[in-house]
Amino acid sequence: MTRRNEIEQLTERDRKILYEMNNLRFVTMEQFRMISGYGKSYTFEKSREYQRVNAITSKEIIGSDFYQVGRRKRQGKYLSLTHQGMKYLFNHGYEVTSTAQENKNVRAERLLAILKTNDLALGIKPFGWHFLDGRDAKRRYKTDIKNALLHGLFIPPSEKREFGFYMLMSEDNERTVDLIKQQTANFPQISNIMIATRTPTAVQTAVKQLDVETLRYHGRNIPKLQIGGKLIVLPIMFALIYLPISKDNVEKHKQFLESLNYQILVDMDNHELVEKNNFTKRRFDYVVRNDYFKANNEHNDFYLVDMLDNDLTKLRNIANYSDEEYQRDGRKVIVLTTNQPFHKPIHELYIMGHHFIFHTIKAKDVNYMKNKLYSDVVVPERTLK
Repeated sequence: MTRRNEIEQLTERDRKILYEMNNLRFVTMEQFRMISGYGKSYTFEKSREYQRVNAITSKEIIGSDFYQVGRRKRQGKYLSLTHQGMKYLFNHGYEVTSTAQENKNVRAERLLAILKTNDLALGIKPFGWHFLDGRDAKRRYKTDIKNALLHGLFIPPSEKREFGFYMLMSEDNERTVDLIKQQTANFPQISNIMIATRTPTAVQTAVKQLDVETLRYHGRNIPKLQIGGKLIVLPIMFALIYLPISKDNVEKHKQFLESLNYQILVDMDNHELVEKNNFTKRRFDYVVRNDYFKANNEHNDFYLVDMLDNDLTKLRNIANYSDEEYQRDGRKVIVLTTNQPFHKPIHELYIMGHHFIFHTIKAKDVNYMKNKLYSDVVVPERTLK
């Protein structure tokens, strides 16, 4: 039996697995296990079977940045569909979004960014988040810019907005951030951007680079990155924890805040109520009550801003809530943050004044609440150890 005939022996489940692999373009062995749902040993067996029938190919990951954890470094393999695998899917009615040629011509640094992006995509998929890879995102926004950096598009459960996504792999990402600034104008439809860093320590530098007022590039000034919607900058490990309970999933976010003893009075996204009650137009999240903070406040209620998302658009906006505005309004602002270097130290650079109160929680408590609020959700196993 030839390989071409052998591939036809694959099942519908196999086709669905191959299709999801194709949609992510490249996957690690750990990601392959998450997609397939197979046990550890059968994951390797299935990988060998797909290679034997020439549906996929396996190659070594080049570059220590991907698997480095502390001082430990290890390499691994990544998998991608062959031309025959893509043709097989196409012949069975699947919409194939790539060609073999496209999969071959990928620079090593972009390959690593794609693999790391897929970690996030697969990690938050069980919580209702959808993902389109960079190729599909560019098609969606009808750009033919060959060097467009966009790594993908995330769509939260609410489906109220979409996030253009970029993955930063280095500690100093100045060149990449400058490229993001240049190319943002090429995607006018994207009003929300999410940027993830491989390490927590890279966030501060990235924020600083995003917020540089002007820089010179080929003789022209490029301003700091400003967009109409959200501009989120998070380390990937915290993004995996926080995004499922962020305000892009309103009910879970409210439950999360209620677990911190907040009584939510008004959602500031309700513009009619904001107008009716003459609340500030600043980008605060809610009007709340909290007995712990009430004792030293002239009002019974506060504005609450959840800065766990590191939304720079929101951060810049609320920083302009001046003491004069506070005196007229009377409501202090509670800023939800953590003591991690990618949170409070950054927020304190923007937010100043006695009318701001930092409510600092632990990152591990955010993770605990996420798991508690999603006790019925099972994230596919990824470990191969």
